[in-house]
Amino acid sequence: MACDGEEVIEVITVTEPNAITYALDNTVNNNCNYDEDGSISITPDGGVGSFNVTWTNTNQVGNSISNLPNGTYTPTITDGNNCVLEGTPVEISSLS
Repeated sequence: MACDGEEVIEVITVTEPNAITYALDNTVNNNCNYDEDGSISITPDGGVGSFNVTWTNTNQVGNSISNLPNGTYTPTITDGNNCVLEGTPVEISSLS
């Protein structure tokens, strides 16, 4: 209540950040079965602040990973608010 008995109403608007998304920029397969020259690059977007990107089946972190043997690699993207998006698995295979 205000001093004169009038009721005070305050409007507060809460906005939510955009959801985390990403684009698969590039995938390079191996030339032969036993090569380890595959690579994957993504670009995270949305969320809040900077991103931390980890991947399954490798100790590498970041938007781009390289020197990959054949296999499946899934990105997990965490933003500055600790919101998490588990991405779609990406398959690295050999051309021959």
